[in-house]
Amino acid sequence: MIVVDDGQLHCQYRNCRILVRFDQAKPTSFSVSSPADNSSDTWFIEDTTRFISQLSRAKQVIVELQFYQQGIREITFETTGFKRP
Repeated sequence: MIVVDDGQLHCQYRNCRILVRFDQAKPTSFSVSSPADNSSDTWFIEDTTRFISQLSRAKQVIVELQFYQQGIREITFETTGFKRP
């Protein structure tokens, strides 16, 4: 799940996708969906098994998100020591 505190996530198409880069690997595309209440501050990552598998091996994850009237932004997460829930 991706939640933003400031701004609105934006998707121009029905099938929304984000790009995620795990360490220095090539960016990987993931499908995301919005919540049932159509709020614009949350997206759910569809293929959680694949995402968590790659996340658990990475030291850094960069997520590329489209924001309404702000364009694309990259958000970097330090993930060393992440343990699968």
